[in-house]
Amino acid sequence: MGKRKFTGSPLSLFSFQDIITSVTGIFVLITLLIAVELSQRVVNQKSQPTPHPSESFDEEIDAELQQIAKLEQLQGDVSEELPEFATYTNQSAEQARKELQAEIARLQVAVSQSAAEAESAQDSAAAASAQSEARSSERKELEQVESLLAALEQELTELENSQRVFYNVPDSQGRRVLLVELFAEEILLAPAGVERPPLRASGLGRVDKIMAAIRQNSTDSVRVVMIVHPGAVDAFNELYEKVKSDGYSRGFDVLPDSSLAIDPEKGAG
Repeated sequence: MGKRKFTGSPLSLFSFQDIITSVTGIFVLITLLIAVELSQRVVNQKSQPTPHPSESFDEEIDAELQQIAKLEQLQGDVSEELPEFATYTNQSAEQARKELQAEIARLQVAVSQSAAEAESAQDSAAAASAQSEARSSERKELEQVESLLAALEQELTELENSQRVFYNVPDSQGRRVLLVELFAEEILLAPAGVERPPLRASGLGRVDKIMAAIRQNSTDSVRVVMIVHPGAVDAFNELYEKVKSDGYSRGFDVLPDSSLAIDPEKGAG
């Protein structure tokens, strides 16, 4: 008796292979998309630096976490549609997930370092600001000293050019010295060593006006020193006699017209 021939359809594993291939392709496509997106982000980060490192790292961490959540949701959806392959694990996707988690940890460390560097930079800026304020104060003081020195140099130059003669020798008995400078048409009176405008008298009554000012001081409190210029001899003789008759201590000196003892504005200071 011969063998019976099998007339039914042969066993085919095409559907099983198709499912396996489709699932594997899905995971490979997801892995490629994630790798491309990560490489583009790295390139963008290098070409376009963000103004604040901490905000950039926080946004990148949030994006990576959202991508992981999408990947896990997609994997769950596939597992629900194919329960017979629920235990299947794609090694490439798992490796990408681990790499993403490691990248997140690295970014968190970088954020901490950036925050510490920012705090250190703020401290350095505060110290530099304090040092700048101190230098600014010193610079202002130096400018004031330079301004005062320039004023003194200008005053010295004016004194040298004015041909002034100073009578600041104190009286031996401690009396104040009154300087009387006599010109041909005018007489000036000023206390020696005091910077203020002098008393000026001109005209016919100039000797009497100066004498009246001298008599406001007692004879034992002042000494009268008369400075005579050419053309003022007559006025000098008249004033000298009156000072002598009133009992004032007196003295005199002669100066040319090119020299002055009393400044018309500052007096004998």
